[in-house]
Parts: sequence; C-alpha cells; structure tokens
Amino acid sequence: MPPDAPLWSGSELTLASPVAVEGAASATAEGSVVVRGSWKTVALHECGRCLEELRVPVERALTLAYVADGGRRRGGADDSPAGADERVLDGRSGALSLDEALREEVLLAVPRYLSPSEDDEGRCTRCGVAAVRFRQSPEPSESAADPRWAALRALQAE
Repeated sequence: MPPDAPLWSGSELTLASPVAVEGAASATAEGSVVVRGSWKTVALHECGRCLEELRVPVERALTLAYVADGGRRRGGADDSPAGADERVLDGRSGALSLDEALREEVLLAVPRYLSPSEDDEGRCTRCGVAAVRFRQSPEPSESAADPRWAALRALQAE
C-alpha cells in the first residue's frame, strides 16, 4: 500500500515507505476467512527533543477474521453476531479487501508522538543530540518581556 494512497488521507500519518504486507488467507469450515501474516512500514516523525525528522520502522503481526453469512457465526446455540475483532465477508463480490482492516491496524500501531529515550552518555537515542540541551530553560530577560505585563509586574513589586 503506497504511502500516498487515498486510504491514508485524514489520518495525519506520514509514511516514508509503502506498507508491505505478507501473509496467507485460510477458509474455515463455517465459511469464514482468517488472514494471518505481518505488515511493516517506516513512519516519519519529528524528534520530540530536537524536532529533526526521524524514520521509525514499525512491524507487527497481523490476524484478521472475516465472518460469513452477514456477520453471524454458525454452530453455536445462540448464533451470536460478529465480535469486535471480526469483519463481515461480502459474499456477493467474491473478493477479500484488506484495505480498511489494514488502515485500522496501522493507525493503531504507529506511535503518534515520539520522545526518544537517552543513552548512557545523555544523548537522544534517535537524533544523537545531547539531551541536557533540552532540559535547560532559557533565562527570562527583563528587556525581552512583553510590555503588556508591566502592570502585573508593578502589582507584584508592591
């Protein structure tokens, strides 16, 4: 699935590589389909410390269950509806589309915010910048203060 596919629109996700999917589909005796495999991609993020672009590889196992007969399982006494982890097969089309299921899996697995950890030397493990740089807050200067705060500063001095 290419990173610029319409499937990703509105997701606020930036991918550096296509989502590569490997796996196999198996039919069950009840007419359902189970897809097992894995997917991988590389997501683009800004480092939470230095705002440099980071390439974050993501790889996950994949198991998708598609239930036949309009979402009802056979064989049980209650013929309960499809569960939250099951999708309904469209028996009319004869094709199995994984697009929406994969979109959901990728959006749930790719981290939204990335703040890398530090190594033993105090450097960011992703960008290599010394993490102490990000912990220091700049000293406020009186000359750089916004003049609209002057009235509040005067009250504080009284």
